[in-house]
Amino acid sequence: MIEYLTKFIDDIKHRVMLTVGRAVVTAVYDDKKIQEIQATILAGETRDKLERFQQYGFTSKPFVGAEAITLSLGGIREHTVVIAVDDRRYRLKNLADGEVALYTDEGDKIHFKRSKEIFISSGDHVNIESANKVTVKATNSIDVESSGTATIKATDSIDVETKVLKAKATTSAEIESPTTTVKGNLVVTGSITGQSTCSIASSISGASVAASGAVSGATVTAGAINLGSHTHNEWDNPPEAGHITKGPN
Repeated sequence: MIEYLTKFIDDIKHRVMLTVGRAVVTAVYDDKKIQEIQATILAGETRDKLERFQQYGFTSKPFVGAEAITLSLGGIREHTVVIAVDDRRYRLKNLADGEVALYTDEGDKIHFKRSKEIFISSGDHVNIESANKVTVKATNSIDVESSGTATIKATDSIDVETKVLKAKATTSAEIESPTTTVKGNLVVTGSITGQSTCSIASSISGASVAASGAVSGATVTAGAINLGSHTHNEWDNPPEAGHITKGPN
């Protein structure tokens, strides 16, 4: 009887000891509804197609060589699952207390930092895509900075609404459109040079306006207006003695 009980207790003890174990990932099968992993659990013991349970909404495909925690349900080695995988080679380090981060081995990361700051970093490309609408809203300010080229493209229209709008270019600015409309007063501190027609409903105020085409509108205000070289009729008294001047009078 004692021998039977001893054997029974030893069997339970053995199962309990083998219930939880450490393993090294040797292969990953990511084409199933639940990811499966091949892992070396004990020296010389490799188990294949172990189901890996991940948190809902989060998924990853670990590298070969990552470390895992296995759980043998009921102490049965044939029914072993993977409940955690970590990789000390790539884990982000030195986070502040309470911080959370998503990361990859290439250095891409989304870091939820202290002071309610979210830091998104990528060594190459960040892509935000939506089939319907993308909204960016801030109560204070929004900064967009690029050391190369910044492109905004819309097939329909682009609307900008603000109290004060400033655009600054250190070299040149170009607007290409069949029709460009400015509603309100247009103040030019430099010069306007054109080759086509400039139709003005209000006024132009500036230093100089130069155009090889026509300039028409209600009011033109400038420091100097150069009418160009031209001739016109000038009559003496009596009118029969009129003559044509050679230049502007």
